[in-house]
Amino acid sequence: MIVLHLHEIVARPEVQFDDMADDGQPKRFAPETRRGAAECVAKVWPSEDPRSDPVYWSSLYNFKTPFEDISEMPPHLADQMSRFVEELKCHPMVLDAYHKY
Repeated sequence: MIVLHLHEIVARPEVQFDDMADDGQPKRFAPETRRGAAECVAKVWPSEDPRSDPVYWSSLYNFKTPFEDISEMPPHLADQMSRFVEELKCHPMVLDAYHKY
């Protein structure tokens, strides 16, 4: 959730989205709110799993990682988040992901 909450994600220009106009430019996705990030993460779980509820992820985030800026994060979590961002950048649909705040 930290990556979705604190980073802008840029899709490759050739990636098509049904609900976005194709102007040939990369599509930029602004950092999600905490609630929006929780909804994104919850969608990957089967509906019968408690983790499919955004409240599960929102509560976990607020309890364990309530950061609004990378400078607030302990070094070990910042390092882990950086590794996740680098993995995200390797995805074939992603052009870039960068810290927005």
